Amino acid sequence: MSNISIVIPALNEENYLPHLLTSLTKQTKRDFEVIVVDGSSTDKTVEVARSFGSRLPKLEVIVSQKANLPLQRNMGARASSGEWLAFIDADSILLPYFIERIESFIEEQNPTLFTSWFRPDSEISGDALFTLMANLFVEGSTVFHRSIAPGPLAVIRRQVFDLVGGYNETLTFGEDYDFTQRIVARGLRCKFFVRRSMCFPFGESEEMANCVLCGSMQRPPSEFYLQKET
Repeated sequence: MSNISIVIPALNEENYLPHLLTSLTKQTKRDFEVIVVDGSSTDKTVEVARSFGSRLPKLEVIVSQKANLPLQRNMGARASSGEWLAFIDADSILLPYFIERIESFIEEQNPTLFTSWFRPDSEISGDALFTLMANLFVEGSTVFHRSIAPGPLAVIRRQVFDLVGGYNETLTFGEDYDFTQRIVARGLRCKFFVRRSMCFPFGESEEMANCVLCGSMQRPPSEFYLQKET
């Protein structure tokens, strides 16, 4: 049984999902499973996901009869086996030490729910500023007891996920805020993992994906931002 289950809801993500799955094949620690839950895409998302079966042995691809983000996350959770559930958007890219870092954070901090800082997938100053403000907003929400584990990345202990009944499948917007507040209402805290381990997409990510693909941990020579942190 894997300790961490990566749950990826997807809908018409054939151009972006390969970047995320490739970044998972490059992880420094490999003890995790991956559940892709497709929302009946009309493109080749399912075919693309299944093509990673040989590179991600613990990969399962599920097709939902309808596109519903909270429903797809819940379906992935039910199909998984890990003690920890990591919900990740399909257009994200994980840095090579993502699994390693969150495992260390879990061991050191003993959280119930947490998210992390993000990096932009470009060096455009406006993208960097937006990402910084978003990071500060999410971190600040914990100070004012209005915690939110945003949709792009939420890592939660399975026991807590089951306790609150997962995501509210009737919501079409704000399901991540609702989910977090139901956890906080139980007297539990959402923690914030400051060390960046994930890239937030702003546009075309081909060069960024190539940087992750080759396992580069240094700042790339062009417009993408993947400088190794210490």
